[in-house]
Amino acid sequence: MSDVVLAVNKLTKYFPVRAGLVFDRTKGYVKAVDGVTFEINDGQTFGLVGESGCGKTTIAKLLLLLEPLTDGSILFKGKTLAEMNNEEMREYKFSIQAVFQDPYSSLNPRMRACDIISEPMTTAGGFTKVDKEDRVKELLEVVGLLPESASMYPHEFSGGQRQRVAVARALSVNPKIIILDEPVSALDVSFQAQILNLLGDIQERFGLTYLIISHDLAVVENISDTIGVMYLGKLVESAPAASLYSEVQHPYTRALLSAVPIPDPDVEVTQEVLGGEVPSPLNPPKGCRCHPRCSLKQVICAEQEPEFRAGHRVACHFDTN
Repeated sequence: MSDVVLAVNKLTKYFPVRAGLVFDRTKGYVKAVDGVTFEINDGQTFGLVGESGCGKTTIAKLLLLLEPLTDGSILFKGKTLAEMNNEEMREYKFSIQAVFQDPYSSLNPRMRACDIISEPMTTAGGFTKVDKEDRVKELLEVVGLLPESASMYPHEFSGGQRQRVAVARALSVNPKIIILDEPVSALDVSFQAQILNLLGDIQERFGLTYLIISHDLAVVENISDTIGVMYLGKLVESAPAASLYSEVQHPYTRALLSAVPIPDPDVEVTQEVLGGEVPSPLNPPKGCRCHPRCSLKQVICAEQEPEFRAGHRVACHFDTN
């Protein structure tokens, strides 16, 4: 079995909601991420899925140290970030890179591709000008772009090409882990498969570990080794990819899967729709957070939060398989 390279334990992030023009006070907290636990094995891909607003991107920001933790811990190579010295923290910062959803807004429009790709190397230090130039040429080839494109600006690339530049930038400092936050959702369908195939090839070539975030279960199905499903700040199901799709157990996951389009018109699909609206993360329901929308709910669901069952991990009071 592969070694665990990245793990989060009871990861929690609450955002204060303030009120008052004169006397500023906190009137509550948005529970964006609430006690999430998972781990990613070295060289594998963990897919994190769920509706918009469920906390997926907040987890990415916490891992990238763009937001401080409210509670919980992040472990890299078996050591929590709080236990790390300055040198170990520096290693972590450069070992984890990101590719974001919109390749146009995530690339500086005033910088050429060569400068965008080499920027992390400049920040890291220790690279000569020749080192950077050679690395840029190498990475442009790796992501399927011509060397001449190094002098181009972001607006001169197509959407798929811009995302390739973003991937090259993430690779520039030889990271161990890459967070892919909706990496293909802003692209035309014709480019989505190309980028996903490219990411798979790059992972195999460099032995990378991926955390891929998406609202679309179809996107993460073929690229992920393990998939976690989030709802309203909580992880509700986590299992190996094949097991999740063939033996889905949580009602929310089942509803997500039933919404995935099937290209074969002869295959009948029973649409499972959750009733009502997603509750506010400012005041989430007691017990199981999914119970107000679940057709299987019982009294216990509104009173007691379900614990994860072992094996195929699912947070539900009932065996729905």
